[in-house]
Amino acid sequence: RLRPPADAATFTSRLPQLGGVLRTTTFLLLLGHAGCNLFDEKPLFQQLHLALWAGAGPATQLAAGGIDLILALAVLLVPRPALLFGVMLWKVATESLWLVAGFPIWEFIERFGSYGVPMAYAWVLSRHHGLNLEGTSPRDLQSVNES
Repeated sequence: RLRPPADAATFTSRLPQLGGVLRTTTFLLLLGHAGCNLFDEKPLFQQLHLALWAGAGPATQLAAGGIDLILALAVLLVPRPALLFGVMLWKVATESLWLVAGFPIWEFIERFGSYGVPMAYAWVLSRHHGLNLEGTSPRDLQSVNES
C-alpha cells in the first residue's frame, strides 16, 4: 500500500528512488517511440509526419526516430534538468502531430506521460535538498536508498 510521506525528510529520502523510476520510464518511452518511427512503416505514422512537413517522405519519420533514440540514450547516460526540459518540448511537438493531422484532442491528452514524465524527472533532479542525482547510475540510486 502506498502512503504519502509523513514529513519532508521522508519525502527527500525517497527522491532517489523516484528519480530512478522516472529516469527508466523516460528512457523506455523515448526508446519505444524511436522503435515505432524507425521500424514501423504504418501509414498512420507517415500521415502524422506528413501533416507537419508537407511533402516529407519516410526520411522525416526516420529522423524523428533517430532523435528519440539519441534523447533516450542521453537521458540514460547524462540526465540533466535542461536536457529533460528539451525532451519535454520535443515530445510536446511530436505528440502535437496528432492534432495537426486532424485527430481529436484526446489523442494528445492521453500521451501526457510522454511529456509529463520528463518534466517530473527534471523536477526531481532540480530539488535543493542536498541531493545531487545528476549522473547517478541505477546502482548509485539503490545504494542511496539502502542507507
